[in-house]
Amino acid sequence: MVLFRLFSFITVSFVFLTASTLVFGQDAEPATLADLNSVFESAITSVAIIGGFLVFLALIFGGFKYMTARGDPKAVAGAQATLTWAVIGLVLIIVAYLILVFITDLTGVNVTGFEITSPFAD
Repeated sequence: MVLFRLFSFITVSFVFLTASTLVFGQDAEPATLADLNSVFESAITSVAIIGGFLVFLALIFGGFKYMTARGDPKAVAGAQATLTWAVIGLVLIIVAYLILVFITDLTGVNVTGFEITSPFAD
């Protein structure tokens, strides 16, 4: 049940964060590829923000479990595992970003940006 609620929260947050860049109720112009670019850029940014937020929550939850363990070896081991996986998640998020920055610096190609080009452009 907790996982379902967490998944629902993440999904709703993701929709609201990505939908904030879209313009609703404006003139009825057809969507362009530039609109799709902004949606994907917002999605990537939102995933990174949500990942950081979840790491923060996992650290708080692991710390709470550790404080309330009261010396019970199983509870302490569970809390340490939670904290370990939270730190591993944070390291993975940071390393993924640093790899993208390294590729950008090495090749000169902006891999952190998202751009769709039309094969039918003149």
